[in-house]
Amino acid sequence: EAAVAGALGRELGGPIRYGNDQETRPRLGSGPRPELADISRALHLVDRVERILIGALLVGGTVGVLWRRR
Repeated sequence: EAAVAGALGRELGGPIRYGNDQETRPRLGSGPRPELADISRALHLVDRVERILIGALLVGGTVGVLWRRR
């Protein structure tokens, strides 16, 4: 969560309301509080990170298979 806050340049955490309940969580990141448009930015970031991770796993697996056949 802290990495996403930093990547988006937003501050997450702090006082949060869930219905009638309020929680105070540690503040993560720096910058303005998130806005509605930041949801799509966060989803795009997660999508990119997942694609990079899958690509790295595929390359690593392929290299491992080729290395064993050598």
